[in-house]
Amino acid sequence: MLVLPKNTILENDDLSLQGILCSENPDLAIIVPVNAKGGLANALFLLKDVSQYAGALRFQVILVVNNYDPEDPPKEFFDVYRKAGVVVLEFPQLPGHSGVPPGLRARMAGLSHVNCRGSVFFDADCRIPHPIQCSGWYCKAFENPEVKLAYTRIAYFNWPPGLGMWLWLRVHYSWRWTKRNLMRIPTPQGASYAMDVKLKEKLYNEGYLADETAIGRLAQRFDHKSMFNGSKSCRILTDARMYENARPSRLFTVYALRRIRINLASLVVRNDSAEHTGRENDNPHQYDDVGRCIDHSEK
Repeated sequence: MLVLPKNTILENDDLSLQGILCSENPDLAIIVPVNAKGGLANALFLLKDVSQYAGALRFQVILVVNNYDPEDPPKEFFDVYRKAGVVVLEFPQLPGHSGVPPGLRARMAGLSHVNCRGSVFFDADCRIPHPIQCSGWYCKAFENPEVKLAYTRIAYFNWPPGLGMWLWLRVHYSWRWTKRNLMRIPTPQGASYAMDVKLKEKLYNEGYLADETAIGRLAQRFDHKSMFNGSKSCRILTDARMYENARPSRLFTVYALRRIRINLASLVVRNDSAEHTGRENDNPHQYDDVGRCIDHSEK
């Protein structure tokens, strides 16, 4: 696991992004939702990856920390984040509409603070193996004013062993390949994609965007130019810990049926999409003391 003991994380006081940050006219904004129940320490690993950038580009980094007791905010982590130079937005409870999942609500909360055209969205538990190449590609993509959406390949680490898990991963990758190559639908994931800020706000405010699964379909429907980079140099790794305690049989039944329903709903373009996502009861994930996702439906 990448999650380290809390006191060990806070001893890393050499983390600084000051040399690559610019709040006025950044080349690219980076927005990261941080679930305080499981992502506080992981976000520091992501920031360390971002801090390894050594090029001429400058970034605006925004962390949207949410899901914590307002009477007991994680102030020590806020201090570490702000010392690194990033913008920290504090939301004990996320704003937004019913039917919109927590991740998208957090990203939209951060979007109003962006000071450039393009913003890339990572998850707190992501790792960026090649920050120079990845960040450079995203910035290069948005140099073209026609580009509205850009995304890279996603891979997993901490993937649970076992044949059932291996089969589930193959199904996941096959579906994404089918959408992108046969259905011609872009396949951005919440872990790594960038979007034109004004366009995303417009789609969200008009009711078309209520789930990130629908972003590719919206780009196809409204003919928004998108770019995809499948190279290893731009690949993003995301933690598969949410699957750690899942039974393979459940993945291919309850979870699979839910994902199928969400994907089918996202194929229909409508301006009341929040009424049809089926995610009105979604809440931020809960994690145990060592960072494992607690799946309440498994109890």
